[in-house]
Amino acid sequence: MYELSILTTCICHKESDLGLSRRPMGVPDNPTLSITVPVYNNAASLAQLHERLVSTLRTAGLEYEIIYANDGSTDNSYEVLTGLHDGEGRVKVLDLVKNYGQSAAILAAISKANGDIIITIDADLQNHPEDIPSLVAAIRNGADFACGVRLNRRDSLFTRRGPSWLVNRLVGHALGVNLRDWGCGLNAVTSVLAMEIFAQNPPPALPKAEAALMASCIAQIQVGHSEREHGRSEYTAWRLLCFSTGLTWSNSLAQPS
Repeated sequence: MYELSILTTCICHKESDLGLSRRPMGVPDNPTLSITVPVYNNAASLAQLHERLVSTLRTAGLEYEIIYANDGSTDNSYEVLTGLHDGEGRVKVLDLVKNYGQSAAILAAISKANGDIIITIDADLQNHPEDIPSLVAAIRNGADFACGVRLNRRDSLFTRRGPSWLVNRLVGHALGVNLRDWGCGLNAVTSVLAMEIFAQNPPPALPKAEAALMASCIAQIQVGHSEREHGRSEYTAWRLLCFSTGLTWSNSLAQPS
């Protein structure tokens, strides 16, 4: 059994980064956080998610803002989000005109972020807000990209975990970066790296893949995972496999002959 919230792996692209001894550029001693949350038909989980986010961040003594990007939800997610304003300017709500997809919603939220460290977390409560301080610690200790590795996943073996196992290997092979859990939505990145990713024209279709390729040092952090209590995932086994094979194919075309 693994213990949660420990630094499990560091993938460094530069030899000088192997010790995780330097603080990434742009990260002060007391960094501010921008929590970015893509939302699509998550009305039932938003109030609890917000409560846990605020409780975790306040308990950890972290300065923060929370940016929700409503990605064309057809339920009452937007109405719930507009009720979460705290009167202190810590909560921002973006309302996209249609459903552009999770990556576009994340990039939209990042474009409004002011923090030194940017966190991404899914809105369905399968990710645990309580794991955010561990990702922040990894960034403060020298990584410029910290990504979650879900333990004891509460998903179906045949429709989620099995396909995800294959996706991890296909994507890792395609990109040459062996992350243990490409599908985990809980990640942290320095604002400097995030802005470099966002500045690309056109913006990347897969921000996490781009972060993994551009980061100097990647920390992989073991995080918790819960069953999905509300709604259903938009990422079916078929979509996961199409995503990974498409990425593998496009990357092979980009390689010099």
